Amino acid sequence: MKRKLNPKEVEADKRLNEKVESGKLPGTIMDFCSDNNATFGDVFMALKGVDSGLSDMDLSLRVHNLLKRNGIHNLQLLLEEKVADFWNIDRREYEQIVDKLQELNKKHAKEQ
Repeated sequence: MKRKLNPKEVEADKRLNEKVESGKLPGTIMDFCSDNNATFGDVFMALKGVDSGLSDMDLSLRVHNLLKRNGIHNLQLLLEEKVADFWNIDRREYEQIVDKLQELNKKHAKEQ
């Protein structure tokens, strides 16, 4: 049985759906959700080989600590993680990770 969402979660869910529908989240993320083996590296290919620590990613302290607690200490370790594994975290945290990866991916794609 699904638990009832509180008003903040409902609003976060609505914002995420709006981002997906407006194209602000890459469609590839949504496409890969059904593929349990897809990693963030499969989605954000321009970031493969980029050497960056979590502190360089300008994440909130909450997200930074969440990743470190789960053994993710740099960008390359994050890129090895399966996208599907991240659907269980808070939507705001997920959005922040995807937004930052998307921003970095665009930056590095232009440099290539």
